[in-house]
Amino acid sequence: MVRTARLATMTDADILALWNERSEASDAHRNSLTYVATEVPLGHPQLEPSENTGELVAGGEIVRCVIEDHPEGGEGLFVSVDGQDLSPTQFARMFASAGGRRGKVAGHPDSKASLRRGWRGTSYQ
Repeated sequence: MVRTARLATMTDADILALWNERSEASDAHRNSLTYVATEVPLGHPQLEPSENTGELVAGGEIVRCVIEDHPEGGEGLFVSVDGQDLSPTQFARMFASAGGRRGKVAGHPDSKASLRRGWRGTSYQ
């Protein structure tokens, strides 16, 4: 931890060097870990209400979903998880409610991933 008195005497270059050193150490530590994402088994609900906010949160780090246009001329996209339609904002809030985790969305070619036609994705937090 850098104390205020020390920080006050540091140049911008010193602060930047300290920041980069800590960022590199954090990256090295993260890269040394073995991470295994959990996925809620098929047939079990993937979403549950947060005890703190009541908003939906993912029960695992992997969320099976379908992203598609609203049927019958509705406006915009929606995300379907376990047959429950979420707006893109609601879907994004799931991750913010879980501490703002980073994620990626990967396409999935399996047409059995959904009952409806649309783009199939799996979100890895």
